[in-house]
Amino acid sequence: MSNFKKHPDGYKSYLGLDRLTSLYSIRIGWQVYASNANGSVLYKVKDEVKTPLDVEKFKTEYPKVWDLLTQEIDFQRRKQLAIKLLETNISLQDRKAYMQKRGFTGSRKG
Repeated sequence: MSNFKKHPDGYKSYLGLDRLTSLYSIRIGWQVYASNANGSVLYKVKDEVKTPLDVEKFKTEYPKVWDLLTQEIDFQRRKQLAIKLLETNISLQDRKAYMQKRGFTGSRKG
């Protein structure tokens, strides 16, 4: 058996969005990563110090971690969009009609 100690909060967790830099902070295992929404910028965070990482090299060396990171960022963005759409006073039917009128027919945006 290995002496690997599991994190008390689970394998991964969302730590928040920095509004100034637009970086999402996500903990995977014991390591904290910060990345922007499209994944073009990636940092390794330790004691509030951000160390830049090469994204292409990281994708090839740690594909499972990269997948978890991008999935969590996508989930958090979709969650925020859903919350914002619920808070608006524009109905779903009006949004769909607007999208169709503008030529976005067939899109899943609502």
